[in-house]
Amino acid sequence: MNQANAVSQPRPPILNLRHFVVACGMMGYLLSGCSGNQAQDSGNRQGNEGNKPVKLTLVSFAVTQKAYEKIIPKFTADWKAKTGQEVTFEQSYGGSGSQTRAVIDGLEADVVALALALDTQKIEKAGLIEPGWQKELPNEAIVTRSVAALVTRPGQPKIQKWSDLGQGKFQVITANPKTSGGARWNFLVLWGAVSQTGGTEAQAQSFVESVFKNVPVLPKDAREATDVFYKQNQGGIVA
Repeated sequence: MNQANAVSQPRPPILNLRHFVVACGMMGYLLSGCSGNQAQDSGNRQGNEGNKPVKLTLVSFAVTQKAYEKIIPKFTADWKAKTGQEVTFEQSYGGSGSQTRAVIDGLEADVVALALALDTQKIEKAGLIEPGWQKELPNEAIVTRSVAALVTRPGQPKIQKWSDLGQGKFQVITANPKTSGGARWNFLVLWGAVSQTGGTEAQAQSFVESVFKNVPVLPKDAREATDVFYKQNQGGIVA
């Protein structure tokens, strides 16, 4: 099961991004949490300072890009109508693991949305967020859950069970688990298809290896994997 986590850097906020959720209640991913000292929440600010234009940097995992492209304009318009303040976003998208390393290596961000709890833990261990940050937000800061899904091309044989993927009948397109959070969930789904149905770890490893032998290319993130499947017409299945 896929879990997306939103975290934020420890910098004093100019506006409270919890309002992002209120203003954009329809959003499928994300988002909230504000960085730094809550006492400096923009809702408590007085005078003209709260109306100054502000630029925020959003760093997120790749497949959220389409969602944010719809969310951000609605949020900025709603925020300006309510407060008179103009907000713009610089955005960076990539595999969850890649984005995690970029933030740890110095990519400054006001909001970071990642696909794995492990990635947020790495940022916490690097000292960029304080322990317990997720307690400040609903549902332990997990903002979406989804199941693993397989898409097959028209004319492909139907998949009856997970073991079909390891028989060499299908070329599978999935992202690289080293760089993509979603791809790690795909990996775990394959592993769990064996380990959660009575199989041993050795059998699970053998099955995962048999599936990845049928993976012709490992794009760095899920969005690129989708492009490889749909735009480049590679593979018979995309996960």
